[in-house]
Amino acid sequence: MRLIDADKLIEHITNTADLGGWIGEALQQIKQVAIKYINLAPTITTKQIKYFDEDESVWKIRQVIVDE
Repeated sequence: MRLIDADKLIEHITNTADLGGWIGEALQQIKQVAIKYINLAPTITTKQIKYFDEDESVWKIRQVIVDE
């Protein structure tokens, strides 16, 4: 399995609530390890594009895979 948009996963892990005491410290260490392994995982690079959909006459924003 390859991750697409690991940035959102890292953001979610980082933004989870911090708890106090030893549980909070343990959770912080788990977050650091999780982020380390997410950064080491093989990912598919994407970029955001903006395009005009002529059928609906609106601008849309999508993510596309970057061809390496």
